[in-house]
Amino acid sequence: MDDTLRKLQLMELQILKDIADVCEKHHLRYFLAYGTLLGAVRHQGFIPWDDDIDLLMPRKDYIKFHEAIQKEMGEKYTIESTITKEDYYSFSARLRLNGTTYPEEPLEYVDTHTGIFVDIMPLDDLKTDKGLMLHLRGHVAFWMSALRAIAHGTKFSQEKFRTLGKMLHPFSLLFYGELSRRIFEDLSMSKSQAGGGYMANLASFGNWKKSLVSKDVYGEGVKLQFEDATFWAPKDYDTVLRKSYGDYMCLPPLEQQVSAHHTADVNFGKYTTFVEECLQKDGKKVISI
Repeated sequence: MDDTLRKLQLMELQILKDIADVCEKHHLRYFLAYGTLLGAVRHQGFIPWDDDIDLLMPRKDYIKFHEAIQKEMGEKYTIESTITKEDYYSFSARLRLNGTTYPEEPLEYVDTHTGIFVDIMPLDDLKTDKGLMLHLRGHVAFWMSALRAIAHGTKFSQEKFRTLGKMLHPFSLLFYGELSRRIFEDLSMSKSQAGGGYMANLASFGNWKKSLVSKDVYGEGVKLQFEDATFWAPKDYDTVLRKSYGDYMCLPPLEQQVSAHHTADVNFGKYTTFVEECLQKDGKKVISI
């Protein structure tokens, strides 16, 4: 039975622990998000077939984290985002473990680090949860993300937009670098929205409505068990999960219990012995996918 997926999970867990340590030292907030939050609540760890970790950070903490992680662990990790690389393909960040490889087919033609990663997404302030201007803000944010992905030729953009993507590709090159970044940042960090009572992940490629909640939902957070440690989650994680997944405690059909990424080409590099030792100590059953 292949144990690559579980090894990958354990390696990502170590990255998460490093992130948590840096955030604690520098007084930065983070929250388990999406499938990682669902895993913490429903499984007290990874969803058995999940192969990545998702985090959300309030925008100010997200920005400060870039400097903090490079200061504390710059040799161990590379963080990629529009903060560190103007023409980066996404408006979210990825923290990559140096000395490892985890190539992804959707990014086959994208100039990016290929190490094992954790996704880190910004949470931005919003004044309201309804209204025409809010939806306009969300749609513009979506198209800035889409045009940037189309310009980079990501497989996701090719599949999502197909013929439209080919038509938009020449136009997308106009938004390849600084222009799309400025427009997106003007939307997500607008002074007119600062201090608003709501938060959303505008970098979520069209799914921002599901992430839009009152700030009270996140609050100061609550610690949840995730594998062998505890990490910060939204205070009202039930509301967050229901907006994204509905009846989230029900398992999906067996045919949907599959990994989102292809793990066969993972190379743990200098961490091979470390992850083997983690697997030996691990008490969870390895599943075949």
